[in-house]
Amino acid sequence: MYLSPQNKVDQFLTIFATPNFVHHRSEDSVMNIFGKSLLLALCLSLTSARKFHHVRDVCDVEDSDAAYDACGMKKAFAGSKVYPELLSTYSPKAALHVRYDNVIVGGAQQLAPDRVSFKPSLSMMFIQGPTTSAGAQMLSKKFAVLGIDFQPQGRITKLFWLQSAMAVDPKTDSMTSSVPPIIPYKSPNPQVGTHEYVILVFEEAGAGLAAFLNENPKTKELLSGPFNLEDFLVESKLLNSLIAGSFFKSTTQ
Repeated sequence: MYLSPQNKVDQFLTIFATPNFVHHRSEDSVMNIFGKSLLLALCLSLTSARKFHHVRDVCDVEDSDAAYDACGMKKAFAGSKVYPELLSTYSPKAALHVRYDNVIVGGAQQLAPDRVSFKPSLSMMFIQGPTTSAGAQMLSKKFAVLGIDFQPQGRITKLFWLQSAMAVDPKTDSMTSSVPPIIPYKSPNPQVGTHEYVILVFEEAGAGLAAFLNENPKTKELLSGPFNLEDFLVESKLLNSLIAGSFFKSTTQ
């Protein structure tokens, strides 16, 4: 008969507590067994705790305007094909606001191609605010922005924008860069069906993405033609550096 670990402990303690059991054991022996039983129970308790322990998502614990916007976008990603087909995981560290004129992109929002024909302005609010050490540290970083044209029907992806060395203004949250784009913004122009245009922000390391690509031409070749996001992130050392994202949908008029 199968006994769970907890049932085994209960059975052991029950036997130990019976008069006949105690009568046939010396005091030292009883105390030794009692100590071992407590140790066994403690070990099982720790094992059970590890089994049910899980890393809490930032969206479960943070409560701020940035967290509200960032986690709202995470839900929008989950309701689309972006997650998990394009992104295997998504745990935002900031809220990304993408603005076309007076329109701030919301998840799954439909925008006609003529409304997104020009490069948007970006701003980013970190979930860990600027008054925290983590937030202040993030404000000192540089970021790469990837614009991905994702066609869910054929799972086809290609880049429509790639900008490195983006910095966040601590006063306005706006994102700007003083270096030329790696891939200039291309106006979304879906030829067939509905496309999802995903803008992702990654934390850069070292001298930045532009310098890395100049030193690694084979990785730069991954930018032309069909684009595999995961392969590029691995090769460019950006894997696990995703900070924030946003997306919209567009269909040929």
